[in-house]
Amino acid sequence: MLERIRSQKKIDPREFDVGEFLEAFCKIVRANYRTSGIDVAFALRSGFRAVMKRDDLEQILLNLVRNAVSALLANRDLAERRITVAAFREAGPGTIEVRDNAGGVSEAQALRLFELHDDSSSSTGLGLYLTRLLAEQNGLTLRYSLTDGESCFTILFPEQVLAEAEASGGAASPVF
Repeated sequence: MLERIRSQKKIDPREFDVGEFLEAFCKIVRANYRTSGIDVAFALRSGFRAVMKRDDLEQILLNLVRNAVSALLANRDLAERRITVAAFREAGPGTIEVRDNAGGVSEAQALRLFELHDDSSSSTGLGLYLTRLLAEQNGLTLRYSLTDGESCFTILFPEQVLAEAEASGGAASPVF
């Protein structure tokens, strides 16, 4: 299915500043979910540039944010609903994290999070399965972890996806 979608839309990978891309992305997402009582924050701890299909990164992030929104809205006991998108590059790969405070999934669910499944739940896992495939198709790695009640999806940008010249200069900016 993903191959069929990709063959209809031929876009060459391009170099772009991930921090600038995420800042614009978060402004749009923040405006879309503000009325739902969800706070969307963006934190750029250090910038980096990538060479990939921007539309694919946008789709990956939209899928992760939509999942977070669904989880946050389903948890009616939360006093605060928060999604944080952070980008940084320290030693090694560039990283984007999408965190939410909805409480996460069980360990058993986490092991199968990126797989298609047919069980008694209302979800088939298709969204996260396709998100993982799209990430892999662009040379990215997608991971999930649960820390202190926060779900964290991590997108890793290995060296072959990072741009040669780091024009971002690694400057950090505050959360906004």
